[in-house]
Amino acid sequence: MIILVVIAAVAIISILVLIPKPILPSNIATEVRRGTATSALVTPQTLCWDTTPNTPVLVQHVTVIVYSGDDTPINGATVHLEGAGVDITGTTTAGKFMTNVDLATANQNPGSTVVDVTATFGGVTVTSQIPVSTPGSQGCPA
Repeated sequence: MIILVVIAAVAIISILVLIPKPILPSNIATEVRRGTATSALVTPQTLCWDTTPNTPVLVQHVTVIVYSGDDTPINGATVHLEGAGVDITGTTTAGKFMTNVDLATANQNPGSTVVDVTATFGGVTVTSQIPVSTPGSQGCPA
């Protein structure tokens, strides 16, 4: 009788181990570059508010990586960047969502000091923020 109970317990545990666990987002990593997607990362990681829209655009490249609980990048997550005049939505492919962000305006006040980043996958949403800095501060050109 004890042998049958042990065999049944081992069988149940073996079956439970084989059941795939759902992939759920747990965190977001953001990378900000000025220039192209291959430019060096900026330090600190901040977007620059450009108050001179008639000059060449300050190209700012943002990459968003959505990770699962075991730090595996998730494909197919919906990413939304919103704030400081930005409203961009996309989907992760190859584990990333990449976009250019233009914060050029004649307005001296960006209206927000952050761009909110949300990612949704499997009904679960995770959030992050990217700070927005004014010209001449936090490494932004004057």
